[in-house]
Amino acid sequence: GVFSVGLNQLMQVIPIALPFQQYGAIEASIVLALGLIAGRLGIHAIMIMAVFNPLLQTLHPPADLLAFTYLAIWGIGMGFNPVSGTMLTIQGTFGIKGSQLVHYNTPIVSLLFVITCISFWIYS
Repeated sequence: GVFSVGLNQLMQVIPIALPFQQYGAIEASIVLALGLIAGRLGIHAIMIMAVFNPLLQTLHPPADLLAFTYLAIWGIGMGFNPVSGTMLTIQGTFGIKGSQLVHYNTPIVSLLFVITCISFWIYS
């Protein structure tokens, strides 16, 4: 929360322009893709949302579509982030390397990404 408030205050001083002017299915898909990439790099889902939220709130997005996007980032990203709590538990329990686990999960994460993007279109 503190990080998000700080970013919001920073944006009031240094305005950051987004590449889009509204928030719909295409934008939700872009945000999901960026969130999954950030998750793959080891950034926690809450931090990803804390960064995106002040930026996206300037567009006055539909709350339900934004929540859907954030839940998808968290849910799908959990299987793609090698340092998420769930992945660390699996690594410790079964002795599997994080990179191996992410490699095994990549096809399902890709499929879930496509299904979720289609769901954004249907929902919008």
